[in-house]
Amino acid sequence: MTRVLGALGVRWRRASDGRANDARRRRRSGGLSPATADARTLPRAALLAGVSLIALAPNAAHAVDGTWTGPGAEWTDGTNWSSTPDVPDDTATFTNNAAPTSVAISNDASINTIQFTVGAPAFNFTTSGTGITFDVNGAGIVNNSAFAPTFTNNDNLNFNNASSAGNAVIVNNNGAVLSFNNNSTAANAIITTNDGALTQFNDNSTGGNAQFITNAGGTVDFSNTSGPNGDGNISAGSIAGAGNYYLGSNLLTVGGNNLSTTVTASSAIAVTAGPTAATPAQPAAG
Repeated sequence: MTRVLGALGVRWRRASDGRANDARRRRRSGGLSPATADARTLPRAALLAGVSLIALAPNAAHAVDGTWTGPGAEWTDGTNWSSTPDVPDDTATFTNNAAPTSVAISNDASINTIQFTVGAPAFNFTTSGTGITFDVNGAGIVNNSAFAPTFTNNDNLNFNNASSAGNAVIVNNNGAVLSFNNNSTAANAIITTNDGALTQFNDNSTGGNAQFITNAGGTVDFSNTSGPNGDGNISAGSIAGAGNYYLGSNLLTVGGNNLSTTVTASSAIAVTAGPTAATPAQPAAG
């Protein structure tokens, strides 16, 4: 049994395991030959033709903001949003307006910001388990309420760019994949990875100060990120459970959320031949 004390920053290192988109025209020749006059008018004709094509082009797509209103429970049904008939893809706002607090996500969808107002009740979101993908691409989860939102992932949930999981409670179930890509962070989330599920960190993402609970048969893989600074230094608030944690050649610092947690399987932190360390960080002053 390996005990990880939240009061200390515990750093784990593992050697690499090798794993790994015509307007009317007037022409004045001015005594020039017809051929020369025609040549001089061609650039203007081309320009005017271009303007005409631009004028006929459809308007560029614009981002859509919307507030969740119901009365239905399906995220991908535009009639459940103030932006009806459109489903928002920029900012989705959840507030205290008597709308359903249990939200289903049954089709592919993407959003930049999921925002909860000060008075918002507790919301929970569940993906369908039919192989859909839900992308969070912008700021991520911004929660100003007193209740942490819950996301039950049965499919593919991606945090992209510099998005944050905020203080969400995320449950990753059998067959599901939770991915942190680019410069995203798990922030202060509580992430439970159940048997047969995968939580993975890619590119320059990090675990932030999140609490990771990985049950037997579940996997949290940090080996594909090089950390926020590209130096292999990554963090997590705490790690616990009988599941597997893969680090690759990275250095993982845990303990930032001051929780005392227990990793209950001797193989929970994968180690191969090479340097390994469990070095307490110096306690913060004061």
